[in-house]
Amino acid sequence: MKVLILAAGTGDRLGTLTNELPKALVKVNGQELIHYQLEFLKDSRITQIGVVCGFQSNRLKAYLNERAPQITLFENPHFEKGSILTLKVGLPFLDNDFLLLNVDHIYPKKLLDHILKQVKGITACCDFDRPLVADDMKVKLDSKRQLKEIHKNLLDYDGGYIGMTYCPKSKLDIYRNGFETVLGKLGEKVSVEMILGELAKNGEPIHIANTSGIRWLEVDTLEDLKKAESEIKNI
Repeated sequence: MKVLILAAGTGDRLGTLTNELPKALVKVNGQELIHYQLEFLKDSRITQIGVVCGFQSNRLKAYLNERAPQITLFENPHFEKGSILTLKVGLPFLDNDFLLLNVDHIYPKKLLDHILKQVKGITACCDFDRPLVADDMKVKLDSKRQLKEIHKNLLDYDGGYIGMTYCPKSKLDIYRNGFETVLGKLGEKVSVEMILGELAKNGEPIHIANTSGIRWLEVDTLEDLKKAESEIKNI
């Protein structure tokens, strides 16, 4: 299984911390966000990791070349637009079962095995036991408990997406077609999660890996960072 980490964004909601630093190198308790992701991904089932850089890419590339030279690096020169273009850069790398991650999440090690035991077809990783705020990616399920809709602006929702999607090799062409459709219909500023919504709308089953009960952290704002600093020892 391959992994692609999307790490191209500007991280502007972290204020001066990301004036000259990519979000991936923002530290939580003395360790970079990308460090936590690479620790999470230390598993024999993962054969190769790719990272798509963007804002301040030279800094992130230098860090990874020194600490994880086995990683395949990509660069999105249009990092100021939507994450769909970050995925576009790394999409040719995905020629096997893959896991797609956002760099600003910190997951406990036990979560990976928990998810991989549940994956079936294209799978969105979601939880259903936390209060969601306006900026959270929300999901609505259908009668089969599969994904029906996914969007930050959903008013009627069942749970939240936790920043991870799994796709088996057998569904690669379907996922790529969904990518092309979303990019063509919604444009370059759209997020990668919209691929899941488009596929579901067109009848492709999007299964759910339920991660409720397992704590994880997201670092998107200064408030998130403060929370992560105080809670990271508890996940």
